[in-house]
Amino acid sequence: MAPEPGYLRILRFHAHDLKLMPSTTAYMRWGKGPKKRLRFTKTGDPKLEEAYSRHFVWPGKGPFHPPASHGKSQPHSGEGGR
Repeated sequence: MAPEPGYLRILRFHAHDLKLMPSTTAYMRWGKGPKKRLRFTKTGDPKLEEAYSRHFVWPGKGPFHPPASHGKSQPHSGEGGR
C-alpha cells in the first residue's frame, strides 16, 4: 500500500481546521456503454482511491464563514498609510 500523497494530507488537515466533513463520491464513467467506476491510481489501491474521491463539505445549514485568522496583521484602513 502506498502512503497518501502529502498534498492530500495537507488538504485533509486544512479541511479539519475549517470543520468541514469528509464525503466520499463515486466517480462513474460518463457516456455510452457500461457505467464503470473511474480509477484515480495505476494500482487501484482502495485507500488511495478513497483519498482521491473524497470531498469536504460544509455540515451547517447556513452559509460557510471561514474562521477568523489568528495572525497579528491589522486590517487595511483604506487611508493609504497616512
